[in-house]
Amino acid sequence: MNKIALREQLTAFLHEDIGFGDISSGLIDQRETSFAIITAKMDGVFCGMDVVLELAQMQRLVVESCLSDGAVVKTGDTLFILNGKTRTLLETERVLLNLVQHLSGIATMTRRCVERLADPTIAVTDTRKTTPGLRMLEKHAVRSGGGKNHRLRLDDAVMIKDNHITHSVGSRTRSSGPEH
Repeated sequence: MNKIALREQLTAFLHEDIGFGDISSGLIDQRETSFAIITAKMDGVFCGMDVVLELAQMQRLVVESCLSDGAVVKTGDTLFILNGKTRTLLETERVLLNLVQHLSGIATMTRRCVERLADPTIAVTDTRKTTPGLRMLEKHAVRSGGGKNHRLRLDDAVMIKDNHITHSVGSRTRSSGPEH
C-alpha cells in the first residue's frame, strides 16, 4: 500500500470530519488520557491495520495491539487497542471506525465468495467500480479477503467492452457519407 497516498487520504478525511475542531471534545481536559478497545460486532475478516497504524501515528496515539489484515474474527474479538489523549481519541474515532468497518466488510464478503466457490482454479476478482477516493483501500480489502485485483486504472490494461464497440461502430457510421 502506498503510505504517502494513505497519509494524504487520512489527512483529508480528518479535515473533513473535524473541521475547525470538536466543540464537545474541547470540554475535556487536554491532559486526560484514555484507551479504546475496538471489538468485532459480528463474525468476519478484519481489514484496516495500515489505517489504524497510520492514523495512530498521525494523531500521536499508541497502538497497543492490532490484528493483521485477513485475520478471521468472531463477535467480541478485540481488533485493536489504542491509547492516548482522550480528545484525540474522540476526534479520530469516527474516521477510523468508518474505514475499518467498510474495509472489513469488503474483506468479509470477498472471503465468503472465495469459500463458497471452494475452487482454487476460480479467482474472485474486483473491478474499478470502487468508491471515489477509496480505490487503493478497497482493492487492498479484496486482497485481504482472498480475492484478486483486476486493474487499478484504465491505463493498467487494455479492455474492449461492448460500449466501446457500439460507440466506435456508431461513430464511423454517422461520420461516413458520400465522398465528394
